[in-house]
Amino acid sequence: MTVSDKTAPAAPKVNSVTDASTTVTGTTEAGAKVTVQSGSAILGTDTADSKGSFKVTIAKQKAGTKLTVYAQDVAGNKSAGTTVTVIDKTAPAIPKVNTISDATTYVTGTTEANAAVTIKRGSTTIGTGTADSKGNFKIKIAKQKAGTKLVVYAKDAAGNTSAGASVTVIDKTAPAAPTVYTFGDNQTTVTGKAEASAKVTIKSGKTVLGYGYASSKGTFSVKIKSKQKAATTLTAYATDKAGNTSTGRSFKVVDKTPPATPTAGTVTYKSTTVSGKAEKYATVYVYNGSHYVGKATVSSKGTYTVHMKKQKKGSTLKIYAKDKAGNKSGYRYVKVK
Repeated sequence: MTVSDKTAPAAPKVNSVTDASTTVTGTTEAGAKVTVQSGSAILGTDTADSKGSFKVTIAKQKAGTKLTVYAQDVAGNKSAGTTVTVIDKTAPAIPKVNTISDATTYVTGTTEANAAVTIKRGSTTIGTGTADSKGNFKIKIAKQKAGTKLVVYAKDAAGNTSAGASVTVIDKTAPAAPTVYTFGDNQTTVTGKAEASAKVTIKSGKTVLGYGYASSKGTFSVKIKSKQKAATTLTAYATDKAGNTSTGRSFKVVDKTPPATPTAGTVTYKSTTVSGKAEKYATVYVYNGSHYVGKATVSSKGTYTVHMKKQKKGSTLKIYAKDKAGNKSGYRYVKVK
């Protein structure tokens, strides 16, 4: 009489299966047929070797998938199933990070849904947060200097960490308006101070008169096309290397041009006035040597008359004009006849 085998193999012992696995391994009864299923779908089969080891080839499965592994001996007895859950060993993709500027206080972007997001500057963590169910994140940080390199990482619920997304903080801060030194109507070079290495542009209204670059210490000297009339308003702008432009610094062209030397009529020892022509609205002064004689304001027609006491015959009068800006003309010398 032959005793038939009615004893099912023990449930297989199955090693961990990850979402990167392409085989399921473990041990069971020697020579048993091993079947791996996902639900009712058979993913693969293998026959255990003489030591009971098996290796079933399968397609990669998603993390969280439940697999059932059975063993069936040569007599057809089927074991209970061993259930294993596919574990997550796949790191999230590198996060996508939106532009970060030196004015940014929130870092935004997308990553794996519900992942923990960390922002680092070197080894220092400057912000953390969690992506929402759609993978969007928004993490508060302190403002960072332009040129600073930040790295953004994502970590999933299984503890897998992505490679870092490196971003450089861009310059979005405009320079301060330039400082402009006194500029006269007799000059063609505008000087002053601005952000180091910034481009300095001088405009009259919308017309560019000239541009130049500030030194590493911030000083600039810009040659313009031509002399400008006194009281003309010009504007200086500074543009940094990132293309940010300052507000304009308006400045007026200062009158630095002296009046022409006044003319003067004949003066005799009997004269009580001296008259002539000079720059409109200037003040004409008359001296006899170092002695002040008198002054008068030039009319809108450019004429003047200075009232004075009679001067000694043979003495010399010294006449000059001074405009409202304080510029002084040359001297006109008139001998009293």
